[in-house]
Amino acid sequence: MSSRSRARALSARLPFGIGTVVLICCASMLATAGVVLFGGDPRVDDTDYAYGELRDYERQPEPAWTIVGHRDLPDHRDGVPIEVADAAGDKWLISYPSGLGRSFTLIERRNGRILWDTPINAGQGDCAFNAAGQVGCAVELGSPLPDGFYLIDETGTPTRTARYLDTRKVVGLGTNFLRVNKFGHQLSLNTPAGRTIWGRTFAAPVVDLEVAGDIVIVKTADASQYVINPATGDNRLACDQCTIDLYPTGITVEHQQYGEEKVDTHAIVNGRVNPEPVAEAPGLQVESGPSILPVLTASNRIFADGGQYEIRDPARRSAVWRIADRELSKSGVIACGALVNFGLLDGSRTTYALSDGRHIGSGPPPGPTTPTLANPACVGSTGDTMILLNQGQLTALRPDNTVAWEQPMGSGRVDVVDGYLVLGEGDTLSVLRPN
Repeated sequence: MSSRSRARALSARLPFGIGTVVLICCASMLATAGVVLFGGDPRVDDTDYAYGELRDYERQPEPAWTIVGHRDLPDHRDGVPIEVADAAGDKWLISYPSGLGRSFTLIERRNGRILWDTPINAGQGDCAFNAAGQVGCAVELGSPLPDGFYLIDETGTPTRTARYLDTRKVVGLGTNFLRVNKFGHQLSLNTPAGRTIWGRTFAAPVVDLEVAGDIVIVKTADASQYVINPATGDNRLACDQCTIDLYPTGITVEHQQYGEEKVDTHAIVNGRVNPEPVAEAPGLQVESGPSILPVLTASNRIFADGGQYEIRDPARRSAVWRIADRELSKSGVIACGALVNFGLLDGSRTTYALSDGRHIGSGPPPGPTTPTLANPACVGSTGDTMILLNQGQLTALRPDNTVAWEQPMGSGRVDVVDGYLVLGEGDTLSVLRPN
């Protein structure tokens, strides 16, 4: 993520003026902002949108384009979802169920134009970009391609480079491809030509792979998680009954064994996770949600005297800032992009900037002009506005706890791809145009 850091100190009080708040700011990150419009705008936005930071959606957005499955995608099954499988700049790889598995095709992000004349039916396999922008597809039980690994050129023409089988998932890693076999136990790194660089076997199936540059996080079905060396496949860090989360400057490792709850933080040094922890926070847990910094709170809050939270930078030993107050709710915090939103005991809410603890705004309890937040999930933040998935719809929540805009979702889903909001419902896929 394009960002700068500066050191500063800050002390402040909560706007509701009850109790005590301690805000100690050790560092802050300023995200570089930019604008990209669909339809050939000459301005260039090279910001790396990640960790819950969105493009400009502070006002009601309109669809930029929509793909309709039965109209635009050969052999698409009616009523089944279309998804963005991977992205490389302005080229997006989309997938949809067809045949015995899934088909993939390449689209232009700016206008939704399909770039391949014929989709690649990978069957039970998978496709992904590598860092060189190549599309690699592992085909198993696809049609009409024989089983094997293929490179797909910009016209959609496949070239088989290897015969290996048993591939359930493909993820790009540098100029190569990570491959998980169909039973999930074996992970290997392979060149585009099909040569295996390394392989290893896990006791439990791999359920998720996260790759960011040279950082590879593997999550398995037995609640074990690993940070592995991309060159060898060996562990840089491993834990059981834990959750590893990635942030711009490092990772958090939340250990969840009963009676031994704690959060370790590890810095990213020269693009790699340092296996030695920078800090250890006993008795704390990480609040869920995509965000630029982790928000920690007590793992056992039953006897806590009000809400107590601390915001960490994984690369620093001490907290960036802390907040505690008797009127602060012990639950319901929303860590979201560059913002954090706390609930108060009277039902009102208050928002701060994650990077430095700057107070953004407060709003009244739920009422005619304020929304009821029932288990909201963060989609991301845009400026001073949080985009939440709340009670079956997208809700853009202003700092004053009022609604900027809403978008009904029904049974659909929302994804974020390079800072863009992508909506999928039934057999349609739409991208919302930033403001």
